Amino acid sequence: MEISVVTPSFNMLPYLRRCHASVADQQGVSVEHIIADGGSTDGTVEQLAAWAAATGTSSATNAFRYFSGKDAGMYDALNKGFAQTTGDVVAWLNCDEQYLEGTLAYVCDLFRADPALDILFGSALLVKPDGSLLAGRKAYPARYAYIATMNLYNLSCGMFFRRKLWDEGLKFDMSYRQLGDQDLILRALRSGARTKHTTRPLSVFSFTGKNLSWSDAAMREVDRIRSEQPTYMRVLRRPINLLRMASKAWHGAYGHGPVDYAVYPEDDLSVRRRFKVDNVSASWPDER
Repeated sequence: MEISVVTPSFNMLPYLRRCHASVADQQGVSVEHIIADGGSTDGTVEQLAAWAAATGTSSATNAFRYFSGKDAGMYDALNKGFAQTTGDVVAWLNCDEQYLEGTLAYVCDLFRADPALDILFGSALLVKPDGSLLAGRKAYPARYAYIATMNLYNLSCGMFFRRKLWDEGLKFDMSYRQLGDQDLILRALRSGARTKHTTRPLSVFSFTGKNLSWSDAAMREVDRIRSEQPTYMRVLRRPINLLRMASKAWHGAYGHGPVDYAVYPEDDLSVRRRFKVDNVSASWPDER
């Protein structure tokens, strides 16, 4: 079983190097990593060419491929990248994210063991640029009503999809600029996609200071998503949110046990730096 990972990039070379390293060192699995670059001017294109040369050629059978050029934003880059994937399982990993050790082999084992599984939602760790921990975010069951009335609470860096969903026409709606992932998951769930979650941390999300935030434009997209839902969901939004919170509590997502993880730091790509943390916050960090 092969897994394809698409990374959209634009002028984030220091983070992209770490992201790429975290994919390249995965063991026990066949991995295809595709970088969809938006025409970076910070040395990214030269680095991509060097990585491609190191794999031998830029043919479709390589473990690493890339393309670079003007696009219409992140979701356009992802659509183009997914159109080139060949893996049985597909995912996307942003430049400021990394996979943890053993993640991709573990994911492929889960999909192999359950042929009916369409989407896997994994847990994630939120870290500072140096790799030190800010918080742990446990995944819990994805329910249409919860996501439609609130937000996409399972992070995209821990999501993995059966390739058939994309073959059947799933792709990002480019009219969204920031919440295209939420819209994508809602459409997949509405079409009957079968999902599972795992409390095992699969990835890390770095707070870089440039992450997409809750801007006025994002809030307009929130309003758009909610306005498209059935009337009963809009009327019962608060009770539905209480049910979501109960589900989160039932699955232990308000707490987090000790974690032992290793990531690539800012200053050294030769080896992952290991962190062990006993007291882990489960709260989203203050972005101020």
